[in-house]
Amino acid sequence: MLLREFDERLGWNHGFLSCAHWLHWRTSIDLGASREKVRVARALATLPRISWAMEHGQLSYAKVWALTRVATSENEAALLDVALCATAADVERFVRGWRRADRASEAHEDARSSPTGDPLSEEVTPEQRRADALALLAEAALSADLDRGSTGDRYQVVRHVDASADRASIVVPRSADGSLDSGGALELDHGAQRVSAETSRRLSCDAAVVTIRHDDDGFDNSASRHTRTIPAAVRRALAARDRTCRFPGCTSRRCDAHHIEHWADGGATRLDNLVLLCRRHHRAVHEGGFDVTAGESGTLEFWQPNGARLRQTPSACDEPHEVSTMDPPAPWDGTRFDLAYALDVLWRPPADGSAHSPQR
Repeated sequence: MLLREFDERLGWNHGFLSCAHWLHWRTSIDLGASREKVRVARALATLPRISWAMEHGQLSYAKVWALTRVATSENEAALLDVALCATAADVERFVRGWRRADRASEAHEDARSSPTGDPLSEEVTPEQRRADALALLAEAALSADLDRGSTGDRYQVVRHVDASADRASIVVPRSADGSLDSGGALELDHGAQRVSAETSRRLSCDAAVVTIRHDDDGFDNSASRHTRTIPAAVRRALAARDRTCRFPGCTSRRCDAHHIEHWADGGATRLDNLVLLCRRHHRAVHEGGFDVTAGESGTLEFWQPNGARLRQTPSACDEPHEVSTMDPPAPWDGTRFDLAYALDVLWRPPADGSAHSPQR
């Protein structure tokens, strides 16, 4: 119940993709198990009897995990009676049989297709999935040599400088007080698009850079050959070292190479100054107020916008938990569980012809 309330209040929404990703980071349990914990927590909101029985120690989590895959407000009471008088293994067998009966009934009634069960479908919006799919499609085209550009050429940053300047100005402008200027512009094929300075820095973290000098009349005077920010050998070493996004709790394998100290500020393109970040967390570091630094021993340290450190592996809670007196579980006399008989007595096709179990 606490996890469900935490999820409803979006307590995880400070850099993490979902409540399941936060739970995976916070407790170190497998991401798949974390997703199931969140699924069960959400399902119990509409199952008061099962929730009460679990809260009072009459049902184990293993039984509740199985029941919430098929339980609805209509069949909850019948399923609870079975669970109180059976072992966890029998409850799982019973639920599997129930789902088979649901599928057979659905096929007979030619009902609508059941949900896919994709855990990500409950964690990101359809718009986010479509945007991610478009980006992955473009990356797949690059990796398949449909475009001969390298990974570092996904973005090409053009730097315009005054030919009379003593040295080339950095890509990201700064105001008189040294702070980042928010008036940057990103040039696209169809014109210029105004973006923030941090967006420019994010795009140029792992990109090809071309410097164009202008004379006094404003015409192009010369253009340098583009230089790749991250050499292929360094990128391979980075991928071998990090493997996935290094943001705490994230397991994404589609990542950008991020300069811990940006090269525009003099940061070197070396392995000890680079880290893999997925698109979401790369954007969070540049434009969301998060920060990443390298510790004295080379370990990475992530910081939230409020200045609090986000540990890779959080410490366990040291506060003692109050142990409440729980009612003993319902007795079981050891009789063998008759699955066919239980399904024949309890299972009924839904009145509207749809499948019983929304919580697939």
